[in-house]
Amino acid sequence: MSPGEFISDQDVMSATLTWSLGTNRFDNKPRPRAGTLHEFAAEVLAHRADDKASAGYICAPFRGDGRRCLINASPRSWLALDVDGIDADALIDWRLHLTRWRGFGWPTASSTPQAPRERVIVELSEPVDRAQGIGIGALILRDVAENFGAGVRIDPCGFRAEQPAFLPLVGAKPFYLLGEALDVPLWLEQAPVAPPPPPPATGIVVALADTKMRYIVETLGDCGLLLAPMTNGRGYSVVCPWSRLHTNETSPTATVVLYPSEENGWYGGFKCLHSHCADRTLRDLTDLLALAVKRGMLCQA
Repeated sequence: MSPGEFISDQDVMSATLTWSLGTNRFDNKPRPRAGTLHEFAAEVLAHRADDKASAGYICAPFRGDGRRCLINASPRSWLALDVDGIDADALIDWRLHLTRWRGFGWPTASSTPQAPRERVIVELSEPVDRAQGIGIGALILRDVAENFGAGVRIDPCGFRAEQPAFLPLVGAKPFYLLGEALDVPLWLEQAPVAPPPPPPATGIVVALADTKMRYIVETLGDCGLLLAPMTNGRGYSVVCPWSRLHTNETSPTATVVLYPSEENGWYGGFKCLHSHCADRTLRDLTDLLALAVKRGMLCQA
């Protein structure tokens, strides 16, 4: 099936979507684009990359000086689901679950038959701003958890308007969703109230956060848990200190320490995609590191 076959002529004429297209992960001023869902899908598939390192990305359109950042994010009529993990035996049911919506998707560079991963673009019935997109995303996460438990794992960061969704590789086989655009008013009625924006950082807050993060990174390095800087510059990939409690293997990039930023209130963050660690925070990590240093031991719980 080609991109033009999954949308009727009426649908093609009735909706205009806007997005940004970045040439690679270092492109901080992606080009603004607009068109039908058909044209959106066609452009995504026309820019397949030879490898993950050279892949471009799509994200929301940006106003102001065009930089890809939180304050420049404009409303958009679509959401990206960054599906970081799907149990192989849940893939068919997951795809059937998606068919209620209209959109398209593709397997990511790290996807394998044994451990599928994918990006899914879901069309919305009307544009949403950044906070509304995150609110609808929270409901999608709840819906997925109720239907699949830990069998389908979605990164909540993907619902942020400025978050890049990397394009498929050459040879990646797309799939198309033939349902309806997600009903924005209906979903927003149920969406949780968005938290207030974090206060602007003062010099003292930034200095304290920087000192704390340097200690965390250095201690993780001393413990042999530090892997590499994240490719998006937001933090470090690490070995989860609670990995012995994981019930199965996870990707080397499934656990990260995030630098302080406006998005996390200038505190920094800790995220492990394994279900066992879903509720662990940066405070849990710092408490464990402090205990390990006090006992003179490596940081494996």
